[in-house]
Amino acid sequence: VNLPGMMFGTALPNATWTLKSVRIGTGPDIADTPIEIETGRDLSGLVVTLTDRPTVLSGTVFDRDGRPTSAFPIVIFSTDPAHWSPGSRRVQQVRAANDGTYRLAGLPAGEYYVGAVTTLDLEDLLDPAFLQQIVPIAFKLTLVEGETRQQDLKLGGG
Repeated sequence: VNLPGMMFGTALPNATWTLKSVRIGTGPDIADTPIEIETGRDLSGLVVTLTDRPTVLSGTVFDRDGRPTSAFPIVIFSTDPAHWSPGSRRVQQVRAANDGTYRLAGLPAGEYYVGAVTTLDLEDLLDPAFLQQIVPIAFKLTLVEGETRQQDLKLGGG
């Protein structure tokens, strides 16, 4: 599904619609699960649900001296390792702007780990072992559908 305001599955700053769920019949949400669709498979029960109430997580990243910083990539990922798969909307990264502010829109509602790392290769986001290494230094937060949440990050303790 291509939506106005979306690029490669990531919500752009002024996006108004985001993917909420994808279900086949009454089955579970498969929006973050790769599926194989064989030739001739009946998809008449496929339901794609969009929402105009995206979650928005934003804030400012501060270094240990309390100064805004853009030096550290922020990784946000589901607390459920079942969602740590390629293409999952529940594993994202964001980089702060020069003034230390960041914004990420369109994460599905749920519980997430949030952590800052010194370096990040986008391939790292596909590696469950990498994400597991972040868990001890991350904090948890829960996002509710349609919530706009301000969450500042102070690095280096405090």
